[in-house]
Amino acid sequence: MATARLPVAMSRPGVSLLVCTHNGARRLRPTLAHLAAQRVAPTLPWEVVLVDNASTDDSAAVARASWPEPAPAPLRVVTEPRLGIGHARLRAVETATYDVVGFVDDDNW
Repeated sequence: MATARLPVAMSRPGVSLLVCTHNGARRLRPTLAHLAAQRVAPTLPWEVVLVDNASTDDSAAVARASWPEPAPAPLRVVTEPRLGIGHARLRAVETATYDVVGFVDDDNW
């Protein structure tokens, strides 16, 4: 019986904040404003990953327009076409760059 070995992931110290949204355009501006206002040590890499979960509104565009320039950290917006928080969270974790992840609801910051 053959076994497959998974590649050993390289450590990526930092924090990925993961936001999943479905038709959350009206909630995203304050959520992202609060995330952008976080005080983070300049030596700590971090990012915000926003997963647009099969939205029919302009959630992705609102997210991109709401993130400040210059940005305190990268904002990555990805789409998950399969509706459901499980699919959205899986996509978020798959997209995350860093070892530490935290979920932030789009309506509770």
